[in-house]
Amino acid sequence: MCIRDRNGCERGIMELGETAPFEIDDSYTAVKKSDAPQDIDRLTFDEKLDEVEKTAACLGSSNIFQQIFALVSFPRLLRNAQLKPRALALLTESNLGFLSSGKTELMIAAAQSFTEILDSAVLCPVELDQHLFPVLQNAYLNRLSALDPVVSLLWRELFVEMMRQLAVSVLRGKVLQIVLSKSQYSQPTHNRTLAANTVGILCELLDHETVEQELFAQAMCLCQDTDYEVRAIMCGQLPQIARAVSADLVNKRILEELLDLVGDEILEVRLQAVDTMISMCDVFETEIRATQILPIVKQICRNVSDDVSLTLAANFGLLACKLSADLVADGDSLMIFETFKGLAKNPDSTCRKHCAFNFPAMVKTSGAAKFAVHLLDTLVALSADEAVPVRQTIAAGIHEIALILGGQRSITHLKPVIITLFTDSSMAVCEAVVPKVGVILGVLRSDDSGEPQQALWHEMLSPLLALQTTVEHKWRVHLPLLKQWRGLPDWYTNRNDIYEHFVPVLLTAMNAAPNVVAQEAASVLCLCIRRNNFDFQQRAMCQRILREFGRASRWSLRMLFLDFCEMVMTTFSRRFFRTHFLDHILMMDTDRVPNVRKRLAQLLPAIAEALPPNSIHSEKLEGILECFHQDRDRDVVETTTWAQEQIVSRPLSAEDDEIDRRKELEEDGDSKAEAAMHSLVQERRNISRGRTCQLSGSLAEKGKKPAQISSRRSLCRKLGPNSLTHDPQLDKSDRLRPMGRRETTSAPNLQSLVRHQDSPSVTFSNSLISNKTKQSAAARSQRRHSASSDRSSLSSERRANFKR
Repeated sequence: MCIRDRNGCERGIMELGETAPFEIDDSYTAVKKSDAPQDIDRLTFDEKLDEVEKTAACLGSSNIFQQIFALVSFPRLLRNAQLKPRALALLTESNLGFLSSGKTELMIAAAQSFTEILDSAVLCPVELDQHLFPVLQNAYLNRLSALDPVVSLLWRELFVEMMRQLAVSVLRGKVLQIVLSKSQYSQPTHNRTLAANTVGILCELLDHETVEQELFAQAMCLCQDTDYEVRAIMCGQLPQIARAVSADLVNKRILEELLDLVGDEILEVRLQAVDTMISMCDVFETEIRATQILPIVKQICRNVSDDVSLTLAANFGLLACKLSADLVADGDSLMIFETFKGLAKNPDSTCRKHCAFNFPAMVKTSGAAKFAVHLLDTLVALSADEAVPVRQTIAAGIHEIALILGGQRSITHLKPVIITLFTDSSMAVCEAVVPKVGVILGVLRSDDSGEPQQALWHEMLSPLLALQTTVEHKWRVHLPLLKQWRGLPDWYTNRNDIYEHFVPVLLTAMNAAPNVVAQEAASVLCLCIRRNNFDFQQRAMCQRILREFGRASRWSLRMLFLDFCEMVMTTFSRRFFRTHFLDHILMMDTDRVPNVRKRLAQLLPAIAEALPPNSIHSEKLEGILECFHQDRDRDVVETTTWAQEQIVSRPLSAEDDEIDRRKELEEDGDSKAEAAMHSLVQERRNISRGRTCQLSGSLAEKGKKPAQISSRRSLCRKLGPNSLTHDPQLDKSDRLRPMGRRETTSAPNLQSLVRHQDSPSVTFSNSLISNKTKQSAAARSQRRHSASSDRSSLSSERRANFKR
């Protein structure tokens, strides 16, 4: 049990007894010095007493520690339905009379105990009125002048919270009379301060008629109180009062009081009044804002003093948003933006931090179209500010600015700022921007995958990797960044970027980072493998995971490999898991670490679902179950028993088969997409080569004899030695054409072929081509037959070796 001393520090009971600066009860000191049996018996209770009886005994004791024990026991007793009636009766009978001593420790313990009771909502409004409110009235409301300021603040918060839970009839009766009586000018300052602090909440809880008839006039009198503390408090209560009264009272009486407080002679009152005026701008009518509020705002903006600059900067975004509809003239809006720019250049870093916090609201006020004109330079300056808190605040709100501007304007204007924040060397700045990386890059992403998008994402590679390098040493920041990296396949449509730049980082995190970070890195890597359309890259990543984790010397890495296999079984089809991981995971049954074997046993039901019926791996799985049942480790045996029950009781359903079939179709679709991409690349290469060959052919036709002789010799080698005597015109029609070029025949040539199709040269050429086609078909058939026989003999040898 801990309580707070006068300095606000939490201390235990024994620590308080030894070092706390408060008086120890005389009886406790006497017992500690004398050790007399009768004194010890006086502070000892029978162990057979129940909780309520022990609490009653402690309430009647004069020892401060037993009294504190009784106070902190009430929330526990009231939460017990059986003990609650007796605890309430005890609270009413005792009335906690020892609180009248005013000891700070007892008052703090009582306030904390009652606050816990209110938070748990174990008492209804009637019970609060009958049992708890009398204690508060006697211990606090009747003794305000004798209480310590810290204690008074705790009990005032308790009083406000109790008002929210009391019945309206009690508020209209007891509470209203207490507030009105303490708000009189003849009352001491601390009483009027209490009344001023409770006026606002009372206006929220009472009806409009009661507020206007009984409370409003006295509240306006408090606004003119002679004590500046009361006037400053009433400035903060005006918004709540304005929502509880009619519009006429707001536009007349409350406006008059507010304008009077804005011109108050005390700086603290003026600052609070300016803050209140900004928050109440939308409460007043449009005409009132244009004629009364806006001139005062203009006057403040023209002459921003050092005293008002912090308050104005802290609320400038709210002020601009609420007055944006009233800034009809261009000069008015320009004045607002110029004032904000001046505040953003203030030498005080706190003022600049307030401007950075209000920057999204200013962007919303200006609109996306005018952002570059009014605010872009200020944003660039704040993002490179020398003070870390300023850059941290900009980093925490940069995603809101991006959402307001939209994709194209964010790419144009925000990209340099985003790169600056991503590459910031301060951990605080990176920690602020990390949770919003996904939102920021999602705004930059476009459905168009053209060259501008590819160039953008290629430019963002280095900042993203720099951000990861900065935060990798602090795992609590590194983990959220890896969670944001789940969007990598959506951002980078070019899978080579992910494979070349991000996959090595993920593998390093899996190898060296703490376990929770390594788990997240493995999950992101599994997603990247799934979204990768290149089979050779998928195979390379799977083989590297097998090599670096499945065969690792550290048992923690082998455990991570098993976790990764579970992710694969969830994300991919059964066929993919069988192809890349099944053989190795079934060989881990002989691992020397019991935790690894236990983790493997946990995966056996999922592995059994991935196996086809009557496969050789099913026999291996049965062998693992038998081996694990005889394992020396008890946890492995228990997990294996559970796994076997799961395998028997959870047969495959048609729905699981359908889901797996869909995954296979998706994977086959990715393979087809990869093949289509490769064919497209090959076609482009062929077209390029064809253009090169066409250019060389055109040069040869212009008079380069060696090129013609070489072309004719290649044609002769194709047709054979007997073809050298045919018509020379055949060279022009059957000359080898470059790959990738489509054969085109003009209309006159077609007519010529039709007209001379019976000529001896054409007949001889057609016969040669037909013979050549038949010879090539026969040769291809013979090669296919020999290759098939070789494959069949090799397959028979493999089957024989496998059986052996």
